[in-house]
Amino acid sequence: METAQIIELIDTGWILVASALLFLTPAGLLARELGLTRRKNNMHIAAKNMVNFAVAVVLYWLVGFGIMYGVTSSGIMGSTFFAPDLLNAQMAVEQGATTSLPAFFLFQALVCGTVVTIISGAGAEKMRFAGHWLVSMVVAAIIYPFAGHWIWGGFFSGRPAGWIGAFGFVDFAGATVVHSVGGWAALALLIVLGPRADRFKKDGTPNRLAKANLPMAALGTFMLWLGWFGFIGGHALLSSGGVSVVIVNTLLAGAAGVLAIIPIRLFANSGAVEADYLLKGVVAGLVAIAASAHAVHPQAAIIIGWIGAWIMLAGEWALLRLGVDDAVGIVPVHLGAGIWGTLAVAFLGDPQMLGTGLNFVLQFGAQIIGILAIGGWTFLTTIIFVGLMDLVIPLRVTLAEEQFGLNIVEQDAEPDYSGYPGLEDLLA
Repeated sequence: METAQIIELIDTGWILVASALLFLTPAGLLARELGLTRRKNNMHIAAKNMVNFAVAVVLYWLVGFGIMYGVTSSGIMGSTFFAPDLLNAQMAVEQGATTSLPAFFLFQALVCGTVVTIISGAGAEKMRFAGHWLVSMVVAAIIYPFAGHWIWGGFFSGRPAGWIGAFGFVDFAGATVVHSVGGWAALALLIVLGPRADRFKKDGTPNRLAKANLPMAALGTFMLWLGWFGFIGGHALLSSGGVSVVIVNTLLAGAAGVLAIIPIRLFANSGAVEADYLLKGVVAGLVAIAASAHAVHPQAAIIIGWIGAWIMLAGEWALLRLGVDDAVGIVPVHLGAGIWGTLAVAFLGDPQMLGTGLNFVLQFGAQIIGILAIGGWTFLTTIIFVGLMDLVIPLRVTLAEEQFGLNIVEQDAEPDYSGYPGLEDLLA
């Protein structure tokens, strides 16, 4: 066996291992969402997350993968790999694939499934079941693949082919492509849907709503942390020292995100640190490091994760002041920390490891162009589609349905009367 074949087998093996770890990410997102919302909606949340993921995988194979990684057409979209025959090795070679196509597709389909899972958290406790998978269809087939091609297109050719990537924009593992896309789409969805009925008082101050199971949310966060090793490590592709570096930086950034929460909340909350903020701090740190995990030193990874958590706290405060109800914290965690992480490439990335040849000013400019372009594309496309869809098929459940719980209304589940003695007889 030749050396090149051995290297390809090692690469493929690592991608498969990373994919197995990555599969924990949508599972962790589900566990977090279940823990941070109310019990009367838990079966609905589980059902819509599973359907969203399945819709994303199929549509990504059918359309999204080709748009994202096919041979570029003017840097806008791919023109090959639509509904690819993943067993046809000759087709893959002819179209430029140098990595095992089935393994690469597996990893990328799981990333796409993660994006739609992130977005679906914005509709928790208030959005109809059908609305979730309709939004997932548009994200998986159009919004995410186009954004991905603009930045990551040209993977098989070994050089940037997308128009944003050509500027020298760097996003190693998706702080913008995955998390900011998820955050912008979630923000658009939150604006159209509006807050849950009991989230704000008449004077606009927020009510604290019950969370079903914070230990479940903590378990989900640890699953995410482990899944992130595959999510970020898989983008390194080669099973080499580079993988070790990105995984260590990921570990440090997540830990820094937790620790950054403690002094702020101790001061702001009279000595008490809320568990849900600690959990969000972890994920904010992980999101922030995604853009530059391959090109920063450990001390920089800690700074990036720490500031990412502070950005998340500022985002939470801003959303509440604006009357935006984000039950799971999608926007501050994924959008806020994602934007910061993307900018941190210019501030803290090692120029030699970045490999763009740009000085600070040009690198910062490239990062700004990418942030604005992806933000504008994702937010405008989502809010137009969701707004039009809401006119045809109302996305929001009624007030009575929301108060009764979506387990019964949307999933036809048996009511749970435990803890409410006499309620079953009253409703009979």
